[in-house]
Amino acid sequence: MSSQKRKLASTTIGYRGVQKSGKRFMSSIFVGRKLKYLGTYDNAKEAALAFDHAATQQKLPSSKLNYPNGLPIDDEDYDKIMNPIKKKKLHLTPPKKQHSLLTMLSSNTNFPFPD
Repeated sequence: MSSQKRKLASTTIGYRGVQKSGKRFMSSIFVGRKLKYLGTYDNAKEAALAFDHAATQQKLPSSKLNYPNGLPIDDEDYDKIMNPIKKKKLHLTPPKKQHSLLTMLSSNTNFPFPD
């Protein structure tokens, strides 16, 4: 048996179950033999915490978690991750109904047409 450690790919983020997806980070976990998509996140720590949450729901041992004791309070991103700012949804008003020429012609209104 070789005494060398397994080398990680150069594209590895450093968290279990986290991959780079464009400018965002994707989190996924294997449940049984199926890959379960957990979502995309703005930073790698959020994706790692999503993986940890799913892993604890699947009753995986704490040795498989990215943060076995939870995210440390002294972490620079702790407040941002634990107390996110909720984004407001835009409420769009439906466009006003515009009468088209076809609508006006199909109505019962009599238009004066030259003979």
